[in-house]
Parts: sequence; structure tokens; C-alpha cells
Amino acid sequence: MAPACPAAQERRLTVMVGGPQSAAERCTPVFRSFSRHVVHLGGAGAGQTAKLFNNALLMLNQAAIAEIVELATRLELDPARLVEILKLGSAASAALSLLNTMVRPDNVDHLSAVEALDMQLFDQAMRQAGIDYTPVTERGLAGAHGLTQLVHRLSA
Repeated sequence: MAPACPAAQERRLTVMVGGPQSAAERCTPVFRSFSRHVVHLGGAGAGQTAKLFNNALLMLNQAAIAEIVELATRLELDPARLVEILKLGSAASAALSLLNTMVRPDNVDHLSAVEALDMQLFDQAMRQAGIDYTPVTERGLAGAHGLTQLVHRLSA
């Protein structure tokens, strides 16, 4: 049996729903059992598409964080302390808050691989929609692939 998800147990998740409104309304009590927010976004597939955008943006943010940490390191700032202070200011984000909390040295390789798969799914979905937005895919993949180095740099 898989370990329980703390975010689900604490009802901190967001459910992005696609499909008929009536079906979404019928399922909402189940979704609310593990999530804080339940949002119906439109027809079948709309929830999946929104989740792909959510994950892509997380990885784009991770790429930006990795660049800032690299620059800080070049200037001989302590990257871990910098990230901690950034979490307190206007730069705060979910991508920052997950570092060394949910995303840790012991699980980062797995999470990085899952993120890379998410970006490939994002790219596939965009291409199927007739949209070639390679720069977003490439930057997202940079965030996914750079996550391991970022986390290890912060925990050194």
C-alpha cells in the first residue's frame, strides 16, 4: 500500500475538473474529501490541460530559481540562506516552498523524472492542439532536469 499523501490528508490539494458540469457537481463531495479547491474548467480534458499548465509553470519557476541560485553562488552568497529569505519576500512561490520540504535529496531524482514526463505530456498536448510552443517545453525541461542539482546545491 502506498504511503498517504500529507497534502491530501490535510485537504490542501486542488482538483481541476473537466467534463459535464452535472458530473463535476456529483463528484465534488468526493473531491472535497481530499482537496481545498475544486474547480470545473469546462469539457472533457479541460482539467487535465489545466494540470499540465500548472505543472509546466512549476517547472518554469524551478528553472528561474536554479538560475538565481547559480548567480548567487558565483557571488559567494550562501544559496540555502538566500532561498530561505526569498521564501519570505515577494519572490515567494510554491516552487520555492517545496525545496527541501517536499522536494528533498532522497526523492529529487524520482520527482525530476516525473516532471520531465509531465513536460513531455505538455508538449504532446500542445502539438495535438496545433500549437508548437517549444520555448516553454525546453525551459520546463530545464527546470525538471536541473532540479536534482538545485536541491543538492541547497542541501550542501
